[in-house]
Amino acid sequence: MNYVLREAGNLLKEYGTANPYELASCLDIEILILPMQKINGFFINMEGNKFAVINENISFSRQQFTLLHEIAHAHLHPDDNYFIINENPLRTIHLGKDEQQANLFAAALFLRETPEEYRGYVTGQLATKVPETYIRAMLK
Repeated sequence: MNYVLREAGNLLKEYGTANPYELASCLDIEILILPMQKINGFFINMEGNKFAVINENISFSRQQFTLLHEIAHAHLHPDDNYFIINENPLRTIHLGKDEQQANLFAAALFLRETPEEYRGYVTGQLATKVPETYIRAMLK
């Protein structure tokens, strides 16, 4: 998992931002905000055209985290497409390796964009998605 944190840090260093919308632009990922029912978002790479599709029916902060998660897939797993149905990602602990990596990558960048006064709440919400030892390391 140190590889994932290193890659998130490299992306932050290269582009100078953890803002998901700015990163998507830098990485030539088109963002589509669409109404969906049981999906927070997904990433698809169609012949080099990259799309992050985000559910318009989820909160703005969840949209941001989801976009960072999809950016993680684009960066860490560029040759794969992801389509995960997940009504409540905060309660899902047993995910595959790629999903765990995308969650960790997104959490590392999301915490950088989170104002100090909200970090306690955010880290509590992330605790079910990201191992606590990684959260502590990210906050240092």
